[in-house]
Amino acid sequence: MLAVDLEKYQYGKESKSLIRPTEGTIVERLPPRMEIRRGAPLELPHIMLLLDDPERSVIEPLYAARSQFGKLYDFDLMLGSGRVRGWQVKGEAVLAKVAAALEKLADPAAFKAKYGKDEVLLFAVGDGNHSLATAKAIWEETKKAIPAGDPRLESHPARFALVELVNIYDEGLPFHPIHRVLFNVDEAKFFAGLSAYQEHKVEKLRDSAAAFAKADEAAGAEHRVAFVSAKGAGLLSFPKPKANLAAGTIQEYLDGFLKANPGVGIDYIHGTESLEALATKPGSLGLYLPPIDKGSFFGTVIRDGVMPRKTFSMGEAPEKRFYIEARRISE
Repeated sequence: MLAVDLEKYQYGKESKSLIRPTEGTIVERLPPRMEIRRGAPLELPHIMLLLDDPERSVIEPLYAARSQFGKLYDFDLMLGSGRVRGWQVKGEAVLAKVAAALEKLADPAAFKAKYGKDEVLLFAVGDGNHSLATAKAIWEETKKAIPAGDPRLESHPARFALVELVNIYDEGLPFHPIHRVLFNVDEAKFFAGLSAYQEHKVEKLRDSAAAFAKADEAAGAEHRVAFVSAKGAGLLSFPKPKANLAAGTIQEYLDGFLKANPGVGIDYIHGTESLEALATKPGSLGLYLPPIDKGSFFGTVIRDGVMPRKTFSMGEAPEKRFYIEARRISE
């Protein structure tokens, strides 16, 4: 857990800031959230920032040395949800090592060599995109009332936001695809429209289509989306995709198809078993999306700006963390 400087974060689609969103921010969702945060003395957020650290240089050394730090809490959670423990990371030498590791990850030359881009992305917002955008909007509102040159512009607690920092390569952070299921759909019409949309191939499958939702998708490769309905299972292949990820390829088509066919419904499903149960009913069609390769995650955000809508979820539902840590955001 740490606090980040909101001056280093922009939530627009073309953001090039050190901290960037991974999904499009719907500004219409911010006012009710701002109303809650405005004037509140404390924040108890759930904002997860992801760090692209394959060498495990920032967080993991701290955990390995946790016995050197003072324990802040250690107790059982309710309803069999496990146990939570926390240590306070402090000391100039320790924090200097953390800063040095972050500076290495944010080195412009190394970043350009890896991604071919100059604008360094240090933290990608993995969860809580709208919560962080709300914190940013309230800070922009707050600083307008502070005179130029006032030292509070540098130190006001509302300038910072409490977040959870997670290395994207942490084994405890699985990425799961979010599948699609269409209801009241004319299957023949759906596939006929695909022919006009983008070059693709369709082949029947004898085995379960769900198997294709378990292999990581490599960015830039042929996109494959398995499908299942009451008529059987098959595989859609897009050899020359325009989007960076399969979710972008199929979602662009779905958006147009749904607009042209208002009687068709859609739902976004977590889990292959749930999708198959719904998709095999008459009039339904399920689409299995492949999971994202963690190694391509940051590259996609850097190249495309944000992920396609409903691309992935992180972790399992029972593993969502509790709201424990709080931080003062008023003077």
